[in-house]
Amino acid sequence: MPSEVPIVSKYRMVIGLAIIVVLTFSAPILLGVLGLEILSLLRWLLLSPLVVLPLCVLYFMVERRRSGDVEGTGGLFVLCLVLWAFAGLGVAVIGVIVMTIATDSPEGPVAILFLGPVGFANGAVVGTGMWRLCNRHYAK
Repeated sequence: MPSEVPIVSKYRMVIGLAIIVVLTFSAPILLGVLGLEILSLLRWLLLSPLVVLPLCVLYFMVERRRSGDVEGTGGLFVLCLVLWAFAGLGVAVIGVIVMTIATDSPEGPVAILFLGPVGFANGAVVGTGMWRLCNRHYAK
């Protein structure tokens, strides 16, 4: 890996965190608009880390095969995936704490049970996107 290419610039970091915030905290609104009959299906298929993480790994494997075996991209992918997934989880936890304090709601921390996995899954998707943006520098 060339040392002059940063893994994540400040602008990408801010944009990535903004995407995680918007996707994580709009999930309950989106599920409410779509209705209760779709709630279970979307929750397990689109918002669960158990489904999203294997899809991200599958995308990595397909993209790596399509672009050729680029040395060092596997470690970069794992780094981006794990760091951004935990950043998404952190955003969800901090957001729930802030909303609980702002609304003085005793049920606020229960929202972590829903928004935590959603933030983790959204962070994994953003991490895969960040890997793809960084990967184009090395695939030459």
